[in-house]
Amino acid sequence: MEKLLAFDSIHHLVVKHEMDMDKVVNLIKASENADGFIKSIAEHHSKCRKLEQFLISTKKEYQDFKEMVSASNS
Repeated sequence: MEKLLAFDSIHHLVVKHEMDMDKVVNLIKASENADGFIKSIAEHHSKCRKLEQFLISTKKEYQDFKEMVSASNS
């Protein structure tokens, strides 16, 4: 039941108030009474975000490399 409430409150902030997920995560991390479950959601989101940023930056470097190679071949 507590887990369901945690998800519901996060969903409410993100969907109903169109709050950025990062802001929600920061609020969760900042609140001292957040239980382990909510903190684990926050940590999971942070890890996913870091991975996503890494993949985006790597993809950009790869695209730049491909463009450089195709430019030198033409």
